[in-house]
Amino acid sequence: MGMNIPGYDSVAAVLENGVAQALDHLRTQGYSRIGYFAPSLMLNRRGDPRDEIYRGKMAEWGLPERIISYEGTAFDVAAARAAAEALADSMAQMPTDERPDALFCFNDMNAFGAMMGLRRKGLRIPEDMALVGCDNLPLAMQLDVPLTTIDYPLEAVCQNAVRLLVGRIRETHDSLPPEPRHMELLKTNLVVRESS
Repeated sequence: MGMNIPGYDSVAAVLENGVAQALDHLRTQGYSRIGYFAPSLMLNRRGDPRDEIYRGKMAEWGLPERIISYEGTAFDVAAARAAAEALADSMAQMPTDERPDALFCFNDMNAFGAMMGLRRKGLRIPEDMALVGCDNLPLAMQLDVPLTTIDYPLEAVCQNAVRLLVGRIRETHDSLPPEPRHMELLKTNLVVRESS
């Protein structure tokens, strides 16, 4: 669920649109040292366009890639916070023109951790570092610095996944399994808030 998985029934929103909007938004806001902040397990996943679009945009703009990865899962806020604290510490040793000025985060949980870690080290969001997440979790708009994020239609994805599953259960009487089905939902879009 959540992405197209070859060989299996799957339901996904189209992330490409939202990811491109997020990166274009950061660039039009004047950010030129944009990092991609993600758990190492989430990098280069088959069916997930975030890495490819990030790399493509950096190449298109003639900007170096700044992939900041860390050990942990996509929902491990503590690991993201620790990685952001380490990033802030390392930035103190970098020339100003090499320090990331924005982070495109793998998801909102990862962005929440990044925000906490950077702020614990004295950095201001968005003045010192802009942040963009992905998912548009309800908490994203409730933070004291509301998070800019890609709106992912999770409820619609879940409803359609259940429909596919129920359909599979009803088809079990057939001797040959039907071909895998893939449903794509509405495109994702960026929701701009104060973090960028």
